Amino acid sequence: KRGFVDHPVKKKYYERQFARILIISALRDSMQIDKIASILAQVNGDVYNTDDDIISEGRLYDYLCEAVRKTEIGLLSEETALKIIDEVVYDYNGPSGDSKHRLRLALLVMLFAYTSGRLKREADIYLSQLRDGSIN
Repeated sequence: KRGFVDHPVKKKYYERQFARILIISALRDSMQIDKIASILAQVNGDVYNTDDDIISEGRLYDYLCEAVRKTEIGLLSEETALKIIDEVVYDYNGPSGDSKHRLRLALLVMLFAYTSGRLKREADIYLSQLRDGSIN
């Protein structure tokens, strides 16, 4: 409704739209949707125009998933995160000279936001246990 995802065509979402929804969903526990949209705009510009994209949303989501898979949540530092991201995007060649730099920074933000969301969900579980008096 707010224009962060292109409208479905005949009530169906295509890969680009679905991947964008998945990225937003993965990051929304720790970031406002406006900020997530800002990250995606830094990578792919206008949501309605693919001509300014440096990577498909599907591939961006795949990179995020691969980086998350390689992450040890409690041990994530900027240095470790950038090393993981470099492993994940080693084969990426963007359309312009700064594409890979922009992609790396966007993935760094996304990885920390996703990790923070996971930690927040865990904290919420323990808070619930604390309230219920059911700490193990």
